[in-house]
Amino acid sequence: MLNYYDDVDYGVRLWRAGYRVVVAPDAWIDHGFGRGGVDSARKQLLCERHRMRVVLKHAPASSLTAWASHEVLELNRATAQRRATKVKRSPGTLVHLPSVVASRRRLRDVSRVPSGSSPLLG
Repeated sequence: MLNYYDDVDYGVRLWRAGYRVVVAPDAWIDHGFGRGGVDSARKQLLCERHRMRVVLKHAPASSLTAWASHEVLELNRATAQRRATKVKRSPGTLVHLPSVVASRRRLRDVSRVPSGSSPLLG
């Protein structure tokens, strides 16, 4: 991930390595993309794909079934355009599934985080 959710991935990796990670609720970041706040279809696709990868990479295995169920429910509630983006991103995520599984193994071996906690799913 070179963009979109890379900061989330880095934060979770640091947290799992034992560093203290905090949320600054008053922080403001302006990426300066412009275009009236409308994201391109490509950006929406990459955001969806990377969001999914971050969850698959870092969330506890015991919570992935509940997460997948939530994703299906959200897909049913989504607008037609959002649904199309979510469906379109799935094959790209599946292509990268082997590297996600490898990342989970590496992170499991070096993680210092207690097994019952996660910044992603509570």
